[in-house]
Parts: sequence; C-alpha cells; structure tokens
Amino acid sequence: MPLVWLESTHKEGKLKGEYSYRNEGEAKLCAHTVKKLLSESNGVFTENDIGVITMYKANVECIREQI
Repeated sequence: MPLVWLESTHKEGKLKGEYSYRNEGEAKLCAHTVKKLLSESNGVFTENDIGVITMYKANVECIREQI
C-alpha cells in the first residue's frame, strides 16, 4: 500500500469559538495532493482508497471543505 507523508511548515490556529485547532495551509496542501492523485491515477485510485490522518477535529473539517 502506497504511503505519502507531507511536511507542512504552516502554523495551526483556532477560529473564534472553536476548541480544536485547524491549519488552513496544511488543509490546502492535503486537498491538492488528494485531487492530484485522483486525477493522475487514471482511475486506479478512488476517494475510497485514500485516507488523510490529522490530529485535530477542526482540521478534518477544514480538509473536507477544501476537497
């Protein structure tokens, strides 16, 4: 199973009223990578084949919004 580890230098933060952290730059990087993998795999990979692991609930939501 292929694995990709992305290094991000973007800083996380909290939006007003949120308890969890998010990282907009990291979310954009993840979304770009997922979209590129899907578009360039010629159908080999689907959305069900890709997983993204992040430590913060707000970051999960942020990544989903980007994809």
